[in-house]
Amino acid sequence: MANANQWPQVQLSSICAAIIDCVNKTAPTTPEITPFKMIRTTNVRDGWVRLDEVRYVTEEVYNTWTRRQVPRRGDVILTREAPLGEVGMLRTEDRVFLGQRLVSYRADPEKLDNRFLLYSMQGDDMQAQIRSLGSGATVEHMRVPDAEKLKIRLPSLSIQKRIGATLAAYDELIENNTRRIAILEEMACGLYRELFPRLWFFDEKERRQVRSEGPFVALGNVVRLNVSNVGPKSAPDVIEYVDIASVGIGHINASQTLAFQEAPGRARRRVHHGDTIWSNVRPNRRSYAFICDPPANLIVSTGFTVISPIKVPASFVYFAVSSEEFTGYLTNRARGAAYPAVGSADFAEAHLLLPSAEILARFDTFAMPKLRIMTLLQRQNVNLRATRDLLLPKLISGAIDVSRLPDPDV
Repeated sequence: MANANQWPQVQLSSICAAIIDCVNKTAPTTPEITPFKMIRTTNVRDGWVRLDEVRYVTEEVYNTWTRRQVPRRGDVILTREAPLGEVGMLRTEDRVFLGQRLVSYRADPEKLDNRFLLYSMQGDDMQAQIRSLGSGATVEHMRVPDAEKLKIRLPSLSIQKRIGATLAAYDELIENNTRRIAILEEMACGLYRELFPRLWFFDEKERRQVRSEGPFVALGNVVRLNVSNVGPKSAPDVIEYVDIASVGIGHINASQTLAFQEAPGRARRRVHHGDTIWSNVRPNRRSYAFICDPPANLIVSTGFTVISPIKVPASFVYFAVSSEEFTGYLTNRARGAAYPAVGSADFAEAHLLLPSAEILARFDTFAMPKLRIMTLLQRQNVNLRATRDLLLPKLISGAIDVSRLPDPDV
């Protein structure tokens, strides 16, 4: 099979049915939920256009902002600024339109496979083109005319489809796992909200927020914080290290296998099964995760507070400290303008409503198996992403021969 250097390099404008820029002004939004959704740059990430956090507009605004083109499933969206170069594909039939700093590519199906376009735009060659076309001292941005000048290495349409289908299979598995995780978490959160009263609630009669009746307990009385640390004499030779950048909302995205002597100086906190880790920096970003059946040498950054339950089930602690109320509490306690952060004392002094042992046991029986399955699915996703990211540059460069694969069902 020929490599990509032998594939013709073609300008996207010649093989796309349309390349459409956004309307160059901000659409007026409405606080009401409507069927009409605005895509912003924050919605475009890692090959997907996520619609779980969008702004809504009226039908009149939607019609005005889509007069040049109505986005549809399969369109590839590129962010021209803030940040430059993120790419995602529309995968639903939702009625959406482009917000500012976005451009849409609609492949000509006779010349270009849209999935091949998506993955090529994520590859090193096209990302380098995007960066080279970016300008601006403060914020990198790409001009609209330059968005049409991008060039792609183009094999035959049948090869494009095989490459696109191969990589899409990984994304579909990841997305299926992500949906299962969300369902399991919502099941456990639903029971948590049903069984445990809120620390604060809105009193309809008084028309104000009211603190619940006790019994209250300080978090520091039912957990231990940062109890297990390692140093040069006590650390294993090789560690699995997790830093703050590797943790999202409720999950660990990646870890690094490092010799302890080569690890950062902040690689000091040992974690165990049942612990919850919470980033001290910018708590409003909600970087936390539950630790389930970890390797014996899992070490996290000192930028985390490690919460180890001692008098209540680990599942109760996790759902308590991942609640919106707890996040709001930490955010209000954070100190520092550039990098607002909290410390161990802020965690220790947080108040919880402590239910009876019977209710705690009932919740743990239901929630802990869910957390185990969620952790397993999260680990599968880490491996799937790593495999996809390894394959992507080899497939779009022609280093892997896909000519003998069967034609994908499209």
